[in-house]
This record gives sequence, structure tokens and C-alpha cells, in this order.
Amino acid sequence: MSQLPNDLSTLNAVKAARIVALHHVHAIEHRSARLADRSDDDALHDVRVSLRRLRSVFQLYQPQLRKDVKKKLLKRLDRLARSSNPGRDSEAQIAWLGEQRGKVGEREQPGFDWLMARAEAKREASYEHIRRQFPKRYSAIVDRLCNRLKSDKIRKSDNAAFGQVASVAVRELRKTLAKRMGRLLAAPDDVRIHKTRITAKKLRYLLEPFSEQSTAAADAIHSLRTLQGLLGELHDSAILHQELSEALSEAIAHRGQAAAGPSSPSPSEDVRPGVHAIVRLLSERRDALLGRLEHEWTEPQVATFLESLDAAATALAELASGHRYLLREHPVLPSDVILIEVRDSSGALWRISDSAEPGAAARAWIAESGSHTTPPEWLARVIERQL
Repeated sequence: MSQLPNDLSTLNAVKAARIVALHHVHAIEHRSARLADRSDDDALHDVRVSLRRLRSVFQLYQPQLRKDVKKKLLKRLDRLARSSNPGRDSEAQIAWLGEQRGKVGEREQPGFDWLMARAEAKREASYEHIRRQFPKRYSAIVDRLCNRLKSDKIRKSDNAAFGQVASVAVRELRKTLAKRMGRLLAAPDDVRIHKTRITAKKLRYLLEPFSEQSTAAADAIHSLRTLQGLLGELHDSAILHQELSEALSEAIAHRGQAAAGPSSPSPSEDVRPGVHAIVRLLSERRDALLGRLEHEWTEPQVATFLESLDAAATALAELASGHRYLLREHPVLPSDVILIEVRDSSGALWRISDSAEPGAAARAWIAESGSHTTPPEWLARVIERQL
């Protein structure tokens, strides 16, 4: 897959948004080809991530891409993304249930085994559907997307640099995230957790194309990933709680016995104690996660986090203007810091270092031997031009 250009932030916003979108389009093509390999456990996850990033580009840069991507096409992408949700949810549930294997008693084991088999059956059914349908459904979209995104038509009014547009978007999402975090930390619930997580994810995707160009963006991405990870675990707990409620209702409907079928243990075994045990362990997990949220995201820590987003927004604006940093005055360097090295035709090495006297404009010319001398006239002109 191709890499994003290093000068992305200074490019025209429409052109750059198309480049980023095409990057994700091709990433999905490449990764969806791996879905057929049943031994590739990361294939679905990687496809989902690339698909989410593509949708975020279309949402975040809607003013720049509105002529390229119509609402009908976006809806098709949304439906395609949602089709992979059940498989991903089952995958997360299987991973967590596996960690609880040694925490249930002998009487609870049948219910645990039934829940695990139930989740595995749902995952396999979802994966099989995705393997059959996703490549075909995506290929019907990708040609149209590529043709539109490869356009070089740009309206005269669309003259902003990509970094500047992204900077404005970061500040807008930062305001939204600050409000949602305030409400979440005041009174956590599943809806607030989900909304805050989605906003953090959008901000991370927005900043990722600039992570190699900006330390501030990279630092903000790290903090956003930490927040998103914690909220993601809470979200997964809510989804699993809903799944367990459905499983318990199913078990009760069968008088405490698992329904007959390939995903169920023997109908003669009572699965309810195991389901109740997992519900209790899940409740403990959620309490622990909420405790972490309260402990790790105090008011001062949130303030520092939001400042890092402000710094990232400022950095993107500076990148867009071609300035990676601003200086109030010329820095004074130590006398032994070498600024320029040039070797002449005879092989002699000439160096220029900063003057030992603070603030002095003079330079000391130092030959390879370390003695002070005057360089040849041609070399002096070369070095003066460099300075």
C-alpha cells in the first residue's frame, strides 16, 4: 500500500482529503482479500479499522468531498460497516470469557461452556457471511469511489490548506469531546460512554495522517488511544451484558436447559448457574472499569488532555503555513556546536561554529586541526549563502 505524502498538511484541502480517502480505499481492498484466509485472525479487525477510517474522512471533510461522495454511497458504506459488528462483538466476548475460565465452579461450568459455544457459533456465522458478502459488496462500491476521488477538479473557492482545515476540525471536535467528557464523568452511563468513545475515535483518525510530521499530534493520538481503550472496554461490557440477558432468557425459556443444537451442551445440564456467575463477573469488571475512569481521568488530568488537543490543533495550523516552529529570537548556541561542514577540493574539512561570546554575530572559522584560520574566499561565499 502507498504511503501518505510528507507534505500533506500544505496541500490543497480538497486534493489532500481525496488522497487520504483513496489511501483507505486501497487499504480496504488489500485487507479484504485476507478474509478468505481462515487462519488470519486479524483480517476482520483490520478491514473494520480501515473502513471506519474511510467513513471518518468522508464525515470530517464533508465540505471538501461533498461533490465526490454522494449520500447514497455513504449509506452503502455504513451498511457494509454495520454488517461486521456482530462478528467483532462476538470476538470481544470470546476473548473476555476465555479470561474467566478458571473463575467458575464445577456447577457453573455447563453454563460457561454453553455461553462460550454460543459466542463462537455467532462469530463463525458472522465471519462466514462477511467472507461471502464483503468482497462482492465492496467491489461494487470501490470503482465508483476511485473514479470520483481521482478527480483533479477543485473549485477556486476551495483554496485552504489541508492542515488548516484539519486544525479547525480538531478544535471543533475538542469542544464536543470536552462537553461529553464532562457529562460522562459527572454521571457515567452507556449512552454517554458510547458518544464520548466515538468522538475520541474521530479525533484520533483526524490526527493520524499528521503523526509523522507533528510530535504534538502524536502525543494527542496516544492520549486519545488510552481514553478510547478504556471506554471501549466499558462499551464491550454493555454489549456483553445485553447478550447475557438474552442468553438467560433463552435458558429460562428452556427451563434452565440449553437449547439443543451445535452450539449447546447436553440439554440435561442446567446452564443458569453458569450464566449468573458470568453476569456477576461482568458486573465486577464494569465496576472496576468505572473506578479506573474516575481515578485516571480527574479534572486536572482532563484539563491536561484537552491542552494536548489544543497543542495539536496549533501544530497542524503551523504545518499548513510551512512553519514547524516559531522563534522569538535567534538562539545562542554553545561555542563548540558545529553548524556547517564543507570539504574543499584538496580534501580539507572546513567547519563553522557559533561564537563563544553570547549574542555575538561573529563566527569562528575552524579548520579540521581545530586552529582558527580564515577559509578560502570561495568557501566563505558558500557558507555565507548557507547562513
